[in-house]
Amino acid sequence: MNVKEFFLSVTNNWPAKVLSIMLAVFLFIFQRVNTMDSRNFEVPLTVTVNNNELVTTKPLPEKVRITIRTTQTELANFSESDIAASIDLSKFENPGTYTVPIDAHPSLSIIDIDSIEINIIPREIKITLDKKAGKYFPVNPVYRGSAAPGYELVAQRIAPDKVWIEGPASVVNLLNSIPTEEIDITGRDTSISRIVRIGDLNPVLTSNEHNFQFTADIKSIEKIAEWDALPIVFTNLSEDLMVKDGAHTGFIRLQGNERDIAAYTPEEGVLFVDCSEIKSEGEYPSMSVQVNAGENYHVLKFEPETLSITVEKNEVNKINGAAEDG
Repeated sequence: MNVKEFFLSVTNNWPAKVLSIMLAVFLFIFQRVNTMDSRNFEVPLTVTVNNNELVTTKPLPEKVRITIRTTQTELANFSESDIAASIDLSKFENPGTYTVPIDAHPSLSIIDIDSIEINIIPREIKITLDKKAGKYFPVNPVYRGSAAPGYELVAQRIAPDKVWIEGPASVVNLLNSIPTEEIDITGRDTSISRIVRIGDLNPVLTSNEHNFQFTADIKSIEKIAEWDALPIVFTNLSEDLMVKDGAHTGFIRLQGNERDIAAYTPEEGVLFVDCSEIKSEGEYPSMSVQVNAGENYHVLKFEPETLSITVEKNEVNKINGAAEDG
């Protein structure tokens, strides 16, 4: 067969032949596509930095997603350890904003596979680099709630009272103090001593201390109140005796927690004279007046401190006793 005859045989009915070839290619691709599958992996992102004087102003993602597409048979043998991801910041020497590609690093077992697709999400990342700075900042306790009614926070101490914070200069320079985690004092009526940590810190910042000894003094809110014209009661006096002109009154001034003082009403007998030593009638010129206000109160002043009384026979009891005998 000469060249002319070969050419004529090839071009004879060429539309059908082209269509057959296209169909064969389509069927091949279709078969390949339908025998492939994909799988997603979350892999750690490794960062390479040579310039320790530059830091990112926002935290980098800890992981990226990598999609591997290949045959189901090959895919079944893959694991996260077969591929890694990284970005390289070592080439940057000055502060600024840069777009950096994320590189995938498949293992040798993946590289040797012919029909494989590897996609990274995201394929690149935009970062801003700034100069590293560090300063000492005061530690500021943060409270939640309030002390119990009648009590208040009067003093607080934290040690150490300063902390070294390091990170991007643009972030560090915005700080004035470093807050602690919330310290709950709701309903407290006693002092606090405990270990606290600093609160949520921007992830791009680091601290040289994390635990702090915190002490808070919570004390009673004191209030002073006074009452007068309170009856003085004579106790432990024999039934055969009585105090002549027994209508004696007095005055007291008390100090106590403001909540207790507000609720306090003096009961009968808050001022009293103990007459247990009196055995007979007579004049008793300096009987001590005592106060029974309760353990929650401090007596600042009371009057009178002594009392002159006259004790005589209790004729009422004597008459009542004679009537009962009759």
